[in-house]
Amino acid sequence: MRQEAQKERQVAFLKAHEKEMTEYIKKEAKDVRKVTYNWNSINVGVVGNGTPWGGGKKIQIFGYANAERDFEFRLDMELDEKIFPKLSTMELGQKVYIDEGRYE
Repeated sequence: MRQEAQKERQVAFLKAHEKEMTEYIKKEAKDVRKVTYNWNSINVGVVGNGTPWGGGKKIQIFGYANAERDFEFRLDMELDEKIFPKLSTMELGQKVYIDEGRYE
């Protein structure tokens, strides 16, 4: 599959599951009221686990909280064999930072 087509399918999948992703972020960062995703920021890479072949592929999406671009986060998920994100592996790769503090 072409790289562009694959990315389009991944973005469509993530947009279809935006509600679950937003609920997860709000659960992890209690002071977050609004979540905005940067759909152009999606990145796929191989996860290193100390072996030469790596530990699989992960997708990352960046965004920000409470309509403030300074309150950035990164959401990470593993990919299944069909290149789609596994929602059960969702984690904040970069915690939401608000002002001087970090909300976890």
